Order: sequence, then structure tokens, then C-alpha cells
Amino acid sequence: MNIGIITFHGSHNHGSMLQAYATQQLINNIGYDSEIINFRMKSQKEYYALYQTKYGKMRLFRGLLLVPIHNARSKREIKFEEFLNSKMNLSGRELETYDDLKSVESHYDIYLSGSDQIWSNRIPELVGSEIDYSGVYFLDFASPDKKKISFASSTGAATREDLSSKVELLRQYDYISTREVTGSEIIGNLLDRKVETVLDPTLMLTGDDWRKIINKKRIEKEKYIFLYTLKGIRPGRKWGDALSQLGKRLGLKVVCVSPFFPIIHSGVKNYINVGPEDFLNLIENAELVFTDSFHGTAFSVNLEKPFYTLSLEKDSRKADLLKELGLDERIINSFADIDRIRDYHIDFSISRKELTTLRNKGCEFLRNAIEG
Repeated sequence: MNIGIITFHGSHNHGSMLQAYATQQLINNIGYDSEIINFRMKSQKEYYALYQTKYGKMRLFRGLLLVPIHNARSKREIKFEEFLNSKMNLSGRELETYDDLKSVESHYDIYLSGSDQIWSNRIPELVGSEIDYSGVYFLDFASPDKKKISFASSTGAATREDLSSKVELLRQYDYISTREVTGSEIIGNLLDRKVETVLDPTLMLTGDDWRKIINKKRIEKEKYIFLYTLKGIRPGRKWGDALSQLGKRLGLKVVCVSPFFPIIHSGVKNYINVGPEDFLNLIENAELVFTDSFHGTAFSVNLEKPFYTLSLEKDSRKADLLKELGLDERIINSFADIDRIRDYHIDFSISRKELTTLRNKGCEFLRNAIEG
């Protein structure tokens, strides 16, 4: 039985690429062959290009400011492509259009739409596309007679109104699960059927599973606070101010991965040339992690590193996960909260047990969906 996976596997985004890897590993672990359908939208490549030319003048200007670190950013890009081609089983040549997708519409026994925010119409690469490719991630290209599964697909910030236009495509799924309770509730109400909530694939693999691909050699020799942020220049300054003060108080260095723009602050050391495996290395060896990213949060939990996740706006993705694991007290709602941190250690015993239960639930769903 051959399974074709559609997801955001080619984004030069640590979380996106690692969740794609994890999805394929899960399917392989339960004994089935799978390929990641190598569909990469032109707009997605443009969004993650070293210099964005089609996302407004400010994006272009920001790219020009990054020219001094061009070599490091180029090496980072190479690392992502190397991880993609060495760690994943891809369907073959890159597919970019609906015409290209015709070559795989009947190729697989089962089609599976994977995790990440593939069901959100508000992500930049879909918003920036001249052609509406959102239907691809609802498997609109696959033959109607093929089995269709959704595993941990995220609706992101999409509303009921946003998703109502995809109802007919959703009805064609034999099995549906999402990554967040809110997404399951919205789709369940639209379809009048139960929609399961399962863990993000990165959490379905254990910390020890991930350690198998983490280089044992530390990237940063000193003890450090690790910041992983996907926000822009202004939030970066606030991160720098708050964490440099905390670092001085705790006697820890502050190192940062900020893919879209480095943190310009004398108290922060930026790492630019960071591929997916380097990202895991920096979390694994940190004393304390701060992040505003879902996957930064997920990997901190999985590798059992003390962490705080910043949520300045309503974000069901992180909130749902941490509430389910009994770790919602690790959410901070302002940079001022950082100054009040004293004992940052975490007892992971409860979340560890809950993760085991949720992993079993996710595996059972996936196996039943494939075999049912």
C-alpha cells in the first residue's frame, strides 16, 4: 500500500520541514511505504527566498539590510535543501502547478494531507500566490475514488467562514483529524461529524527519536538561554532588552535564531547558518528556551527543556497544546513577565505521561485510517 503525503515540506522553516519529516517517519514506523508529494508552490519559494521581491517594498528593503550576512544565509538555505533531499522520501521532480499534479492524481492508494497550517487561508505563501492553490492541501487534485486522510492538519487562524468554502472537499475525506481542538470543533460543526484532535507529528516522535538526528557536538559551548522567534524587527528589540537582563541575572548567555531578521542587540548572539538539525541542537543544549513559535514550544516540551512561550495575541495552537499537557502556566503574555521569572525549572512528569497517552491515541487513529 503506497501513501502520498501533501504538506508544507519544502518551506525553509524549521517547524514545517521537521513536521513533514515526522509525518513520514510515523507512517513508516507502522509499516507502510510513503512518499511526500513534491509540490512546491512558486509563491512559497518566493516567500522563503533570500531576497523577497514580491511581498512589498518593506520586505525588499529588509532583504537589502541582510546583504552583510548573505553568505551565512546562503549556507542556511543549502542546509534546508540537504535535509529535504537526504531525510525525506520525495515523489520525484518538483511539481509546481495543477498540470504537474496530474502526474500523481492516481498514483497512490491513499492520499494524506499532513500537519502544519495547510488549512489556513491566511498564511503568506497562499495569500501571495497569483493562483489559488489552497485546494491542493484539501486533496482536490486526487482521484475521487482514492482514500483520503487528514492527519493533524492545522486550520491556523482560519474561521468557520473561511473553511465553509472547502466543505465539499472536506466531505470527501474518509478520516479527518486536526492538530487543535478549535480546528476540530469548527470542521466538526461544518460537517456534522466527529473530528479527532491529535498531536502535531513532531510530538508523535519521542525526544529520543529526535536525538538520533541531533549532532552530539554542541554548537554553543557556554551555558545559554535560547531564543527562537519568528517575529520582526520591533519585537526583536523587546526580546533583546528583556532576555539580556534575564541572562545577566541568571549568569547565562543569550543566543538566538530569528530566521526573518536577526535580533540587533549587544546582549544577544545570533546564529544565522542554522538548518533543521542545528535548530534541534540549540534547543537540546539550552538551559532555558524562549519562543513565540508553535514548533519552538513543541520541541521544548518534547526535549524536556525549561521554556516560556510568548503569546501577544490569541493563538489556539500553542494554548490548546499546553493546556492539554498541563503546561499552560508557561505562557507569558508580555515581555514584562520575563522580568518576574525566578525559578524556571519544570517537572515534566505529568506532561510526559500525557504525551504517551496522546501518542498512543494518534497512532491508533493513523493505523485505523490507513487500514480501515
